[in-house]
Amino acid sequence: MSEAANPAARDVRVDQLGIAAELQKQHVDNLTSAVKVRMTGEGLDTVEGDYFVGQLVETTVTTIDPGKLLALYTKDKISRAQLLSALTVNKEPLKKFLSGGEIEKLGTTTAGTPQLRVTRMTPTPFKLVDALKGLVRLNRRQRCDP
Repeated sequence: MSEAANPAARDVRVDQLGIAAELQKQHVDNLTSAVKVRMTGEGLDTVEGDYFVGQLVETTVTTIDPGKLLALYTKDKISRAQLLSALTVNKEPLKKFLSGGEIEKLGTTTAGTPQLRVTRMTPTPFKLVDALKGLVRLNRRQRCDP
């Protein structure tokens, strides 16, 4: 997309999003890792600061073996409709034995939820203190210039 043909509209809130993302990347992610390492190492479920509580929550992911599900169908334990209603196909492995056109014919593509991707306009270093100053400055400016 050519900038001359379609100049970008101004919205300083995108700067606030970018600054928040930089704070996340440069500071919060490291803090999160350090706290999780401590909690895991010391067997802690909960830690407290002056204002916030952190809880280490274990998560699980269950993957169903499609062969075992198919075995239930072949033994008439579930119907074909039940089998198909439980399946979701990952198209990446299909690329090993089907062409892109064949894969496209098997499925439908729908528009997803629009995502806002915020990136730096220039690849200059962005320091934490600059991010904080910028966030305060933009917050003040936003009150005056919506």
